[in-house]
Amino acid sequence: MKINKKQILAILVLSFMFLAILALTKVQAQTPPSAGGAWNNQVGMNEIGVEYGQDAQAPTNLITIIVRIINFSLGILGVLFLGLLIMSGYQWMTAGGNEEQVTKAQSRMKNAIIGLVIVLMSWAITYFVIYKMVLPATNPDEHFDVQYDVDPITW
Repeated sequence: MKINKKQILAILVLSFMFLAILALTKVQAQTPPSAGGAWNNQVGMNEIGVEYGQDAQAPTNLITIIVRIINFSLGILGVLFLGLLIMSGYQWMTAGGNEEQVTKAQSRMKNAIIGLVIVLMSWAITYFVIYKMVLPATNPDEHFDVQYDVDPITW
């Protein structure tokens, strides 16, 4: 029986749809009324993050928002390059001795690996700059709190 590309794509899409069910998290439908007004009560804006240990009214600064956006976009790019890697591996395996398809798959695989390395290095540089340089410079008391193992000398 011959399987064409549409059938393989349909199987992959259905597999990912069923695997997404396993990634569901707990949702609380009933929340206590908050003091933020009717709109915040309806959309639950005051309770975001409470389930994971954050304060109900914890402010989010600009640096945190930028870091979340960068991490999300780098994650999307990582998934994209992984998809390119899988697609080129599939093309290489199904080339059937056609040298043109093999070299095309190899070059795409090489480019996907280079792109993945670039994404990982950009994440490492972003992490270093934000968490090791910017945050300690803006709030040094939180990031340079030294804990001593011995009692201080008293006179």
